[in-house]
Amino acid sequence: MKFDLKLFVLTLAGLVAGAAQSLPAQDLLLNGSFEDQSGSFNRWNVNSPDGSLIIDSPGGNYINAFVNTADDGNYYALFTPGTSPSTLDQAFNTTVGATYDINFWVNNPHGDSSLLVTAGSSTLLNLSASDSELNGLGWVDFNYNYQATGTTADLSFAATSGGFLGLDAVSVAAVPEPGTWFFGFAALTMVVMGSRRARRKR
Repeated sequence: MKFDLKLFVLTLAGLVAGAAQSLPAQDLLLNGSFEDQSGSFNRWNVNSPDGSLIIDSPGGNYINAFVNTADDGNYYALFTPGTSPSTLDQAFNTTVGATYDINFWVNNPHGDSSLLVTAGSSTLLNLSASDSELNGLGWVDFNYNYQATGTTADLSFAATSGGFLGLDAVSVAAVPEPGTWFFGFAALTMVVMGSRRARRKR
C-alpha cells in the first residue's frame, strides 16, 4: 500500500486537535475555592467595612442559619447580614480580543441578598435582593463568556446581604480558538509536501 503522507498528517492534525480540546483549561484565578491556608481570602481583595464577608465551612459559624456545605472543597465565601455592601475581587491577565470562560457557584437560600458580578466594565450578573429564583436550590452554577478589552481584567463580586449568600468555585479560563491546532498542522502538511516535491525535481 502506498503511504499517503498528506492523509497521514491531516489525520494526525485532527487527533491532536481533539486531544487539545479535551485537556482541562488552565485556571487564571488563584484560590477560587477559598481553600488556601485552610480557608482564606488569600489572593483576593476584600472590602467589608462591617466584617460581614467571611470564610465559612461545614461546622462553621452559621451552621444553623445557612445551607452549610461548600460546593467545592471545604470552604466558601459567605456574605452574612450586613449594613453596607461588601466586595470581593481579583484581577487576571488577558489578551485583547480573546474570550474567557467565567464560572462561579452561588447559594442564596432565602433570595434576600443582592449580588452584582462584573468583569472589567462588563456586568455578568445583577441579582436583586427581591429575586427569589435561587430559593431552595442550593448551589447554582453561573457561566459567562467575557471578551477582553485590555491586558488585565478585574472580576468583582459585590453583595448586600439581608440574609446569607454563598460564593464558591470561581474560575476563569481562556476559550481556545477553534481550528488553531488543525490549521497549524495543515501548514505543516504544505511544508512537508513542498519539500517532497522539491526533492523529486532534483
